[in-house]
Amino acid sequence: MKKSALAIAALVLAGTTAHADQTPPPAEPVAESPQQARAALNQSEADAAAQQLSQDQANQQHHDAAMTHWENKVDAYHDAARDHRAETAQYHDDMAQWHADVAACKAGDTSRCAPKP
Repeated sequence: MKKSALAIAALVLAGTTAHADQTPPPAEPVAESPQQARAALNQSEADAAAQQLSQDQANQQHHDAAMTHWENKVDAYHDAARDHRAETAQYHDDMAQWHADVAACKAGDTSRCAPKP
């Protein structure tokens, strides 16, 4: 009788401590049907594609802005070069006229001499 009482007490204690230490098992994931799994995968792929398209659009806008900036710089350079060529040509024309006026003045044409201060 003592053996059975001790065995019962041991089982009760073991069951109490085992029950107190145990956490409930995690919930089983809900099994999806093949259609639900396919729909979830399709939605995931559609979201990824939309994100990629959005990134592609942002990249294209950045590229277009950079190209516009570059083209504006090239146009400004060409405008400055054209202006410099025109100014240089005008300078050479003015210098040629001045040399001709000095030569004419020294030759006796006083109308082409610089005015006296």
